[in-house]
Amino acid sequence: MNVYESLRGGLYVVERPSDKNWIQKRLRELDPRLFVQQEIGLDNRPVWVVLVDGEPPIPILDWRDDNGEPIPHLTENIIYRVAAMPRESGKLMQSVLEKNRNFRERRDRETQYMMQEALREVIPSAFNKRRILAPRGQKLYQQRNRRRARGEL
Repeated sequence: MNVYESLRGGLYVVERPSDKNWIQKRLRELDPRLFVQQEIGLDNRPVWVVLVDGEPPIPILDWRDDNGEPIPHLTENIIYRVAAMPRESGKLMQSVLEKNRNFRERRDRETQYMMQEALREVIPSAFNKRRILAPRGQKLYQQRNRRRARGEL
């Protein structure tokens, strides 16, 4: 039995993985054009994808958990998810495109927010006209006092 952990530290799946060939057969029973393969997702991580054979192949399902984290092994639940999907190709294609667009928009918003936070911290220190006060050692403090006493500062 495999136990998968999400990046947030919580457990999310405990089940036995299935063989890719077995999954492939069951998908072909649903529709002869369906197949599964592992690809790199929009988040640059490997994810199992169910595709419809065509020119080019059309992805209809990414094998992810409810938090959007890729599930590393195939299980028979992927067949149940595909079987539960609507069969009309127009609605299915629209829903897939809509989910991809929402994912990209969410990722872009998160990236922009992270960049704004980083710039909010960096810009004041980069363009500050005053000198930055750095902690000084005892010898530098004494040297500065001697120069002040001589009238150099």
